[in-house]
Amino acid sequence: MQRKLRIVITSLVILVSFASLRAQISGIITDRKTSKPLAEVEVFINKTTIGSQSDETGRFQLDGVPMGFADIVLYKNGYAIYRSSMKIQSGRAYDVKLTLTKEKQKKAKQLTAQELTTLKSKLIGSDNGTASYSIADEQEIEASGEEGHRIFSMNSPLSIQTESLGYQIKYYATGLLLSDIAQAPVRYEYLPVPDMQTSIEWEKNRKNIFQGSQRHWLMALVAYQLKEEGYSLKDEQGNAVDGKSIVTTSSLPGYYKINIAQPFVIHYKRGEVMETSRVTATEDITANANGIMINPKVLIVEGDMAKMGLANQLPLDHQPIAGDVAEAYAETMRRFYEKTYVHTDKPYYYPGERIWFKVYMNYYYQPWRDSLSKTLYVELINPEKEIVMEKTLRIDSGFAHNDFMLPDSLKAGTYCLRTYTNLQRNFGDDKLFIKPIPILNLTEKVVYNNEKEEAQTSDLLTIMADKTEYKTREKITLTLQLKDKDGKSQAGNFSISVTDAAQVLKVPEWGTINEKLLIRKEEIGRIYNLNYPVEYGISFSGQFLNDNGKPEHASLNFMQLKPRNVMLAETDEKGFFKQTGLNFYDATTFYYKADKAKDLPYGQVKLLKRQVPMVYLNESTYKIEVTDAGSVQRIISEYEKPKDAIMLKEVEVKASKIEEQYEKGYREKRPYGKPDYVLKAKDINTAYGNLLLQYSCILLFNGGSTLPAY
Repeated sequence: MQRKLRIVITSLVILVSFASLRAQISGIITDRKTSKPLAEVEVFINKTTIGSQSDETGRFQLDGVPMGFADIVLYKNGYAIYRSSMKIQSGRAYDVKLTLTKEKQKKAKQLTAQELTTLKSKLIGSDNGTASYSIADEQEIEASGEEGHRIFSMNSPLSIQTESLGYQIKYYATGLLLSDIAQAPVRYEYLPVPDMQTSIEWEKNRKNIFQGSQRHWLMALVAYQLKEEGYSLKDEQGNAVDGKSIVTTSSLPGYYKINIAQPFVIHYKRGEVMETSRVTATEDITANANGIMINPKVLIVEGDMAKMGLANQLPLDHQPIAGDVAEAYAETMRRFYEKTYVHTDKPYYYPGERIWFKVYMNYYYQPWRDSLSKTLYVELINPEKEIVMEKTLRIDSGFAHNDFMLPDSLKAGTYCLRTYTNLQRNFGDDKLFIKPIPILNLTEKVVYNNEKEEAQTSDLLTIMADKTEYKTREKITLTLQLKDKDGKSQAGNFSISVTDAAQVLKVPEWGTINEKLLIRKEEIGRIYNLNYPVEYGISFSGQFLNDNGKPEHASLNFMQLKPRNVMLAETDEKGFFKQTGLNFYDATTFYYKADKAKDLPYGQVKLLKRQVPMVYLNESTYKIEVTDAGSVQRIISEYEKPKDAIMLKEVEVKASKIEEQYEKGYREKRPYGKPDYVLKAKDINTAYGNLLLQYSCILLFNGGSTLPAY
């Protein structure tokens, strides 16, 4: 059964991105003999994290394939592994048709202890480096054939998990000799990230392995950055070799020819340790700017570069983070930093007055301004750190505006206006914007400061009035013009308050928008997690309780009436749920229905109070000098009529109920047409009482407070 929820609100890891053009490969996979589509075929680009699986129609899609030459691999148990090289051009979409051939299973048995030791040596290498690893089900690895010529015969790929690098590495070695494991197609998959700190550690370890590697050296070589990247290149006689002398452009776009006609010795300084490697090649090497070779078999490497095993290698699509890894993560998180500033119409107020305000947003990373918070919280806080008034507003194009009507009973003191977004809380509640708002007693007046202060003016902004003098209640038209330094007009967004200079006296400046809205990098600090997500609309959370008043896991259907919307909320085992991204103003109504409700309502929803940040009154030292005038300084009036206005007399409109004997005739002469449907009394179950509420229960929600009314 449906229940009704009424909500009332007043309202007016990301990693560093590497820009490159990528391609897409899609297609269909079929059985070569039957031509039937094959489902659950693993499709991936060899030695990368780019992979997918075919669906029940045999179709697959690979996104983000880098330009160059790509090895596409297909694997399905019971079929021969498919492997083919494709030339990929940036920005293109390829559609291919591929087939797999069934393969007979050969009799196999587990590896011997000696064979397993040899295999581990091939996989891990003579130097484990920083990578810790584990081989899944190593005792179940099988091979067929005679001793010394054993061939992998596996029902699933050989899987290695590198816990220190964050990869699951799969080797599709079926049909290969044990000694040729290095030639097996390899697929990398990212391990789930438990937290940001682990992700940073993984990235640090990846960078440590990448630096000094064969790929790092090739990237530095073709970019003519050997010295800058910590390398020196010499011939076997010890003479320095200029990297530019052995690198030329290739006829293939994006590739370079590297001539290693004689052996070279490479030195790389890793910290205090000097690493040495020796390279030679049977022919020219062809490699791109990412250090990826088309013909890797022609390069022969000895020494430190050759010590790393397969499990310590990185996927070809890995892009190392430049500079300090932790700082790179922190810089990415700083892009979520946003800041607020509030402009009020006056510097101080009396009880019963209205505070008009406008909120300005600023962003550390301006390109993201349209993708960040759309929901703003505004609070009026008294000197005792209590929130006395609050509103939830929509941020539109970086701005929001509204007002607070101060109660007549409000005590005097220095209050604070606090504004913030949910996203801002990630950087510390002490960094939320707070502006002091002095509220005076009705008999208090500001001590006028007759010291001359230079008014803050700008040569770039001009305000012009249409007249020099005005009569009482005469319309005033102001024209604002903003110019750049070259005198050209430009767009701007402004807030203007017009006050009586005799009643609202000048007080010491608290802070200008230029001072308070400016973002300085040092004020942000470092964070690595977003515990408070971006809000793109109104949010509310609650708990579902069953008919016994106990928390329960349930699926709740929510139906919003204005605007019309349908949502699904899945509660956890303790009955908690959250809805977010809702767009409505003033008041709206929700109906909800639990999945276990049949003919009668089931359970109830209790709305939870919004989590409010701690209050830091770091601006509470702001004071203005006042004196007791002995008389009321403000006469609060919602409306003061002009002296020449003519007041109309009160008009009372009365109506009487239509007598029953006239009702029938009235219905027959009604002006509207015939109804589409007619609901008769015999069709109504009168046992439910009220027709509208027979399936419903009402809950109230006001600004995040719990106000149940069942």
